[in-house]
Amino acid sequence: MSVRVKVCGVTRLEDARGAWEAGADALGLNFYARSPRCVDVATAAALARTRPPLGTVVGVFVNASPDDIRAKVRECGLTAVQLHGDEPPEACSGYGVPVIKALRVQGPDDVARARTYLRVGDVAGLLLDGAAPGYGG
Repeated sequence: MSVRVKVCGVTRLEDARGAWEAGADALGLNFYARSPRCVDVATAAALARTRPPLGTVVGVFVNASPDDIRAKVRECGLTAVQLHGDEPPEACSGYGVPVIKALRVQGPDDVARARTYLRVGDVAGLLLDGAAPGYGG
């Protein structure tokens, strides 16, 4: 197993460049409106243009509409999406890029549920997040 590093919540060009220079494999750009690290389309596109040839730019979405996600992939040059909300397995495909599905884990039933996402063609990986009341993870 290899380790990959994603620096998430990037909002400034200098931070994006610094992350790539430090060896990050991916940048996470947050599109959740309630997040203090949410970026608009123009900022996201500028940040995505800093991507080196083998870097990944991940759009992070929480319960966004599939049309909105597809538009952001296209407009911002995203190379992957992370779905961090309550999306069912069938909502984890059709974006034209690999999908990372984040799931909150509290017990064995959640681990079993996670396996259902691995059967979806576009799901490239899972992010298993601790369940913290009042937080997204």
